[in-house]
Amino acid sequence: MQPKHFVGIASCKRELTPMKKNGRYSKTELSIVPRRELPQPEPPATLSESGKEIWRGIVAGFRPDWFQGCESILACYCETATIERQIAGVITECGVKDERWPELVRLHCNVASSLANLATKMRLTPQATRNKSTDKHVSLVKPWLDNCEPDPVT
Repeated sequence: MQPKHFVGIASCKRELTPMKKNGRYSKTELSIVPRRELPQPEPPATLSESGKEIWRGIVAGFRPDWFQGCESILACYCETATIERQIAGVITECGVKDERWPELVRLHCNVASSLANLATKMRLTPQATRNKSTDKHVSLVKPWLDNCEPDPVT
């Protein structure tokens, strides 16, 4: 008698094919699902060279599917970061006494605010990936124990 999980006739020269398993799948059966590797998204051709450099730097730090569906927002973020760097360069070149200083600082603040908004929307900021219950600052060496002699055992 054939086992119930095989279908076929023993006298046939065909291979026996297993039937689908009834019931739930175990953790090991679920864990061996083949994983599809996605390539990192390439920057669009419309980005400037500095924007493409920023794109590649950001994308390299995340999973390949992290930006799936929001490539246009990432492109906007990269161009805005390029503009922010240019404005920061102009602010550095001209001094505080320059007549354009207040307008440049205001413009820089607006661009930086847009960058922060876009980064938050794409979950690029640390607050998007960290748990609030974990410590933010971890000191490896306690300052009061630094350069201390161990207590002598008496």
